[in-house]
Amino acid sequence: MRNIRRHENALEGAIAGIARAVVAISRGFDESIPDEGVMRVMFGDSVIQDVAAEKAQDMAEVGVTMNAWEYRVKW
Repeated sequence: MRNIRRHENALEGAIAGIARAVVAISRGFDESIPDEGVMRVMFGDSVIQDVAAEKAQDMAEVGVTMNAWEYRVKW
C-alpha cells in the first residue's frame, strides 16, 4: 500500500499539470471556462472494476450458480 501511495504522490503533480494545460488550450480556442482554482488529484482506494464485464459474467451465471432474483438484487 505504501508503494501505491508513493506512486500516487509522484503522479499527482503531473496529472494536475496536464489538466491545467488542457484548460489553457481550451481557453486558447475561446472556450469560456471558469477559473480552475487549486487543482488536486484524488485517488480512490478501490480496485478498478469493469462493471459491464462483471454484469455479463453474472448474467452468464444466472440459472447455473445464481438465481435471477440475486442478479436483480445485485444490479
